[in-house]
Amino acid sequence: MNPPASLAPEVEIPRSHRVIGVLWPAFLVAGMLEMLLFACCDPLDLHWFGRTVDWSRDTVYSMSFLILWAGCSLSAWLTLSVTGSSVRRAP
Repeated sequence: MNPPASLAPEVEIPRSHRVIGVLWPAFLVAGMLEMLLFACCDPLDLHWFGRTVDWSRDTVYSMSFLILWAGCSLSAWLTLSVTGSSVRRAP
């Protein structure tokens, strides 16, 4: 018979698992956001402070993906930090 979850010992989640747990979902969300973003607008029509962006489409796609991924990762990491869920109960 297993002890109740409140009495089970706490086990710290390895740092590598926490990093992957943040980066992988952020990667998937950034990919979906980029598809939605560029389904609505053409990368060659983008303007930055009133000037046309002189980048190729591939560069705009790559830079936007990296920016979206960084934003999603930061959001997930802040959530993990605030909730303090680096510890779980052992089964």
